[in-house]
Amino acid sequence: MQTNYPPIIGIKELSLLLKRTEAVVKRDRSDKDRKHTLPTGKRINNTKNPLWVTEDVINWLRQQPDDTDAPSDAPRRMGAPTKRERIEKRKAAEVSK
Repeated sequence: MQTNYPPIIGIKELSLLLKRTEAVVKRDRSDKDRKHTLPTGKRINNTKNPLWVTEDVINWLRQQPDDTDAPSDAPRRMGAPTKRERIEKRKAAEVSK
């Protein structure tokens, strides 16, 4: 497969491939709960930033689930549940007992 990217890429090129900003890639790389959102990079000779093999990144992208066909749920409301929601939740818990 032919790409316009070099065989080994850094954070800048990875952010372009993933259509994210460099800051988001760096944040995801450092956050242990978000590491799954990036392909695994390789550190070479104790370099500060990891490098990625372009072909591995493209293969990783192909393996990601396509959520464009997933039905979108209603947007979640911010804040505490309403009194009605709390009562419904309590009733549902009592019925399931």
